[in-house]
Amino acid sequence: MQAILTGFLTLCALSTTLWAQEGGFDDPLLVQAVQAQSVRDYAKAQALFEEYIKDLSEEEQALYRDLAQVAFPDDLEIYRDADTEKRAELIDRFWRRLDPSPLTKANERLIEHYRRVAYARQYYGQGQFPWDDRGEVYVRFGKPDHTSKSGDIQNEMDREIQDARQNYVNRRRIALRIRPGQPIFPVPAMSWWEYWVYADLEGGTEFDFVRRGKGNRYEFAPMPEGLSLSLTTDLLAYQSEVVLRQVAAHQPSVYDADIAELPVDFYYFPAGFRGEDGATRLEIYYGLPAEEMARLPIDEKTDQVMLDRGLAMFDSLWTEVYRLQDQLTFQAPSDQQVLDGAFIPGVLAFEIEAGLHYLSFQIRDVVSGKSQVYQQSLAVSDFSQRDDLLMSDIALAFFVGPSEEQGPFQKRGLKIIPMASKAFRPDQNAFVYFEVYNLKRDEFGRTRYRVDYSFRAQEKGIAPIRALRGLGRMLRLQEKRREVVISYEQSGDTIEDTAYVELDLKDAEPGGQEVRVKVTDLLADRDVKKEIAFKIVP
Repeated sequence: MQAILTGFLTLCALSTTLWAQEGGFDDPLLVQAVQAQSVRDYAKAQALFEEYIKDLSEEEQALYRDLAQVAFPDDLEIYRDADTEKRAELIDRFWRRLDPSPLTKANERLIEHYRRVAYARQYYGQGQFPWDDRGEVYVRFGKPDHTSKSGDIQNEMDREIQDARQNYVNRRRIALRIRPGQPIFPVPAMSWWEYWVYADLEGGTEFDFVRRGKGNRYEFAPMPEGLSLSLTTDLLAYQSEVVLRQVAAHQPSVYDADIAELPVDFYYFPAGFRGEDGATRLEIYYGLPAEEMARLPIDEKTDQVMLDRGLAMFDSLWTEVYRLQDQLTFQAPSDQQVLDGAFIPGVLAFEIEAGLHYLSFQIRDVVSGKSQVYQQSLAVSDFSQRDDLLMSDIALAFFVGPSEEQGPFQKRGLKIIPMASKAFRPDQNAFVYFEVYNLKRDEFGRTRYRVDYSFRAQEKGIAPIRALRGLGRMLRLQEKRREVVISYEQSGDTIEDTAYVELDLKDAEPGGQEVRVKVTDLLADRDVKKEIAFKIVP
């Protein structure tokens, strides 16, 4: 404890942080935790918050674990029906799902939840346990963008706040008067009041609170008495408790990750293939265009661009199944590389079980601290069974060709340089690559199958692209106004094979294109299909 208290006075003397501006904490552990959060030392912040929480009573600890103010109704129903042991597991899954940054083991969203709960307990918990109505709003949505109180009237000087209040009124059937510094909803006479405005919540939302009598307990402003039924119905749309329940039904909480956005376009896409012993080999292709890299600052010590890279994969139950954290270093691209449209390709490959997964991918510039974070759900294909004809996902590539080199782009005797942006210029090479599994052999141990490529423009008035060359013997070429179909027959002596085709982009017009691939096993009369979309850019 002594070590934790060390430096407390120094921390208090530091420049005012975002959170200190709205009110500081009394407990030294909370002061240090918030300070660590403000300087993005999230591991320390989470450790300090949890050190504080573990010394609280069980009743107080339960507030930090409770999902009532942050989870969707369906999640809450599952949580409330679970036994004690299962609830702990559900809580862990819930917060893993909301973790915004795979580059840190700390959970920034959970840290902010801890801070909000602690703040609500200290500032809105004097009148009732655990807090009054202001506390619930604060835990859900955080610090309001504007507040005004009967004892401290603050006119809205910011145009964004003015517009937010106007939008709030415009969304309702009756238009109440908007007075600067005064609540929109009619509050009882002889009461203390305050209102909070959230500019980005539903395009503008206001919550009105009142305190009647002694004490410090604020509640949502009640409906006025003596109104007609129709006016009561219309005015209910402004009543803050009704507003909160309506918003929380589809947006139970709000959190803007404290991650400065990296001002570059970073591309990635995943593709699944058969790995060892039938497992799925997931390949994450990523690309950093030279034009974008040239905008990043150079580290003075190394004279290089330095990027932290983080990837986390979770299964359908939000159990972590894969995590990578490392650092990439590059020489700054030359002016010629920028003009040539060069890019820095990369691939991450690992084996993973088939099924629904969740992916979180982050790139952070070491010098500026700015990041790009990408998150998506991902259905990972199953390649384990050996009876049916199977086909991998389709990979778009800048280059595919035979190679004996060793390296991350080497696979099955080929060098494959992916095009993560899925966007090609007419003067660039473009390839479609995939793999076929479980082909049937004839009595001589040979396989024979046909590949049909269908190229279709996604927009009217744009001609489809064409294939320049592919593997095998060409069987058919059919050209229509919006579609080109080309077929190749291939043969081999293994039940697994690779196939690719080079695309002819020379006269391609800008716009969306789609490639559909159908593989037919000519010895088993079975087929399988996949497709992928990409763009032609000027």
